[in-house]
Amino acid sequence: MSSSQYYMPQAESYVRIEQFHIYTKDDIIEMILHWFNENHEDPAEHCPYDEGEYIYIYGGPITADDVIREEFWDLEIVDEDLLEEVFEQIPNRYDDFSLIPDISWSDYTANDPACIFNEHIQDIAKLMSVHNSDLQLHQKYLSLLFSNAVTTFETFIADSLIQILHEDDVSRNLFLESLNIKKDNKERLIREYEKYWTEIVELIYSITFSNPKKLKKHFVSILKIEVLDTNLKELQKIAEIRNNIMHRNGKNKTGEKVPVDESAIDWCISTIVSIVSDINYHDRIDEEPIEMIPEIDIDF
Repeated sequence: MSSSQYYMPQAESYVRIEQFHIYTKDDIIEMILHWFNENHEDPAEHCPYDEGEYIYIYGGPITADDVIREEFWDLEIVDEDLLEEVFEQIPNRYDDFSLIPDISWSDYTANDPACIFNEHIQDIAKLMSVHNSDLQLHQKYLSLLFSNAVTTFETFIADSLIQILHEDDVSRNLFLESLNIKKDNKERLIREYEKYWTEIVELIYSITFSNPKKLKKHFVSILKIEVLDTNLKELQKIAEIRNNIMHRNGKNKTGEKVPVDESAIDWCISTIVSIVSDINYHDRIDEEPIEMIPEIDIDF
């Protein structure tokens, strides 16, 4: 069983699984139903819908019948008769359910994106000093550090955007307008963004922000932030190298090996730190400066 205790609404308290035997059948049924309803939902609530079917990005599909039996299968007191009484209160027991996504706004405000970015970049800079006597292995190690630096940048952009869109209606609507989705779906997201916030977050994390075109379309132009064109051109080169590492085993389109050394990582870090600084220090054209990140201080 995946849970060690279960909530009993009537008593407003949690009950350890080992204590089930001291409770009545009705109490146990109440706890099982509460556990199921608090953790599972109709996929229409949060799951994306594409080409006639739901995409279960949070877990599932699973039926109430299966998931409840799986959770309580080895508990002697939860016998077949008790389970049938539970299922009688779930009329759609054989329908497909999704796990309820464990995503809330507090997940994104607990930590400042800039602090996390700075921390990870500092770690990458320190890891560059680690050397392996096996040159081939060391080359792969440096390639992984390069890719991780790019991922750190993309995560910073995504987390910062999530933070801004949650607080700023204008920016949120502009972002949703920039998405390449059906007009009806777009209007629904704008109108009921709180209901579909989880989907919006998933959309943001699916964007490859190391692609300068996507960075400009979904972030820079929406927030009216000035980023140097030279940095965006360098970012394009960085994205191509990361793509070679991740999808072509370190080779370019012509099949040539593209080695990554310490200087390449230095260049990558310098570029993304510069872009992050642009985002921090450049004023928006028509509004007050966005106070998103503290001064970046990187020691190479």
